Amino acid sequence: MRTQSICLAVAIVVICPFASAQWVNTTVPYQGSVYAIAVSGTNLIAGTLDKGVFLSTNDGVRWTSVGLALTYNGVSSLVPSASNLFAVTSDDTVWRRPLSDMITSVHEVSGIEVLKTLSLAQNYPNPFNPTTTISFTLSSKSFVSLKEFDLLGREVATLVNEPKPAGTPAQEWNAVNVSSGIYLYRLQAGTFAETKKLLLLKVTRNSFVGAHHDVL
Repeated sequence: MRTQSICLAVAIVVICPFASAQWVNTTVPYQGSVYAIAVSGTNLIAGTLDKGVFLSTNDGVRWTSVGLALTYNGVSSLVPSASNLFAVTSDDTVWRRPLSDMITSVHEVSGIEVLKTLSLAQNYPNPFNPTTTISFTLSSKSFVSLKEFDLLGREVATLVNEPKPAGTPAQEWNAVNVSSGIYLYRLQAGTFAETKKLLLLKVTRNSFVGAHHDVL
């Protein structure tokens, strides 16, 4: 019985190359190099050389970036579990993100992928001196307010105060005229609001570089 089962499996493998199905060329994220690809249900997830992670809900016809807040955008490996996606970046760091966070955040409307969730990413780099980038996700066109505050609640800078289209815009903060310290950045878009911490560390000869471990 075991011999018959093995023979049947071999027969199937031999027959498959002669089936009518053919390879079809599909698009790649941002026209760049794909280093890793994973499948979760009917969704494709691609890790790229230098642009992070992308998700496609339509067999690779269109891709949406879902790699916000990765320290490095070079992704060498992707492994999905039952509830999470694990990504290995080029600095040998392993990252985890819930699959539901990515997959339910993208859907098709009139052939265009639209983000369904709103979120604020951790700034990168962090700590920084003197510039850092803050990314956020908008589900639809919204009036956006993105401001910096000190720990006493005093406004330090206004980075965005205008309508923004749906997508994943990024805003740079140049804190060249701001003192070192822990600051808060707050995103408001419609009824959504979220606040995160960041650390401006202007290194001098007397700086205690290790202080950033107490930030987050």
